Amino acid sequence: MNGIAEILESPDHLARFAVAGQPPKSILRITANTVFFQCSRAVIRAGL
Repeated sequence: MNGIAEILESPDHLARFAVAGQPPKSILRITANTVFFQCSRAVIRAGL
């Protein structure tokens, strides 16, 4: 897998993931650019 991972701490992003009114301290955003499948059966099983 190739991509970008970012740790976000902005209040706007954190508010979207609040649980019981408590926002997390940070969130991890992962953007996948390329994914290499090892097993073709996994793709079929996932319905992709």
